[in-house]
Amino acid sequence: MQCVRTARRWTLPLVSTLGVAACHNDLPLEPASNPAVLSLTSRSVTVTDLGDLGGGESEAFSINPDGVIVGHSTTANGETHAFLWRSGAMTDLGTLGGSYSAAFGIDPAGTIVGTSATTGDAAQHAVLWRDGVLTDLGTLGGSYSAAYGISPDGSIVGESNITGDVASHIFLWRNGTMTDVGTLGGSQCGGSGGTRINPAGAIVGACFTSGDVFEHGFLWRDGTMIDLGTLGGDFSAATDINPKGTIVGASNISEGSPFHAFLWQRGTMTDLGTLGGTYSAAFGINPAGAIVGQASTPRGQRHPFLWRDGTMIDLGTLGGTGGAARAINPAGMIAGRTATTGNATTHATLWTIK
Repeated sequence: MQCVRTARRWTLPLVSTLGVAACHNDLPLEPASNPAVLSLTSRSVTVTDLGDLGGGESEAFSINPDGVIVGHSTTANGETHAFLWRSGAMTDLGTLGGSYSAAFGIDPAGTIVGTSATTGDAAQHAVLWRDGVLTDLGTLGGSYSAAYGISPDGSIVGESNITGDVASHIFLWRNGTMTDVGTLGGSQCGGSGGTRINPAGAIVGACFTSGDVFEHGFLWRDGTMIDLGTLGGDFSAATDINPKGTIVGASNISEGSPFHAFLWQRGTMTDLGTLGGTYSAAFGINPAGAIVGQASTPRGQRHPFLWRDGTMIDLGTLGGTGGAARAINPAGMIAGRTATTGNATTHATLWTIK
């Protein structure tokens, strides 16, 4: 399996390296200590450990309106497989015959998208799980692809290497056909925060601009790709978009500086700040505009956060060192990952606000 990355590429911590997902690298977590239940003004946040598939490690990436969660987990035999978590039970979704799979998106009907290694780990392809059936979505001509988002009408977005594995481009898969949606003028896209699609068919992600020097977040809508710009630096990546077209992601505020989470709305990019430190990145937004991600504290610790009504709130962990909140559903249920007590493992996590 080959996943080519050229030029100057920044990588947001979208996917951890539990298996052979060699195309993504997670940033290290730093020490944190939070109770399992935190005060949230007059409400509380309950942090729930979702367990694993027998291998000790797991991570959640998406949650649908019914609270069904998907992600990936190590298994008892040392592989990493996609999982579905529902009503307290984690189910192994299997692979295309290889040793690795991951589920990155789930729609309201329970259709799941992600990626899987093929037999012998010869390649890694975008996949669709529906009614217990795993379907290979193919590629744009290369050996690698991954699906990150799915809209209610079944449109799927992700990234794929093009012919010859020379670069990755964003794809839109619809009715059995995978289409290259273009670039921002550079040679490649993807790899820095994933790709998402909203119910109106608007797509967000990251692409290199002309010359392959800078990577910027983009909005693709009605066949046109729009450069979202930055917070003042040379890098940005868009990671999610809600039904209203509000976009979140991360950008540096000056060249080479740490990322800050941003909200992009009607052409304006707003810095969401941090938890007192220098770093933050937003990974998910729900229809009401509540945002989740990861941010550093004054001590440099990286914690999962919820941003709502102008305030960033530390969500807490399972007792270990930091974590990241990946997705939030319309009911405000949040999915992600945190370290367990004593930093023994990192587990998929559900935060519930009551």
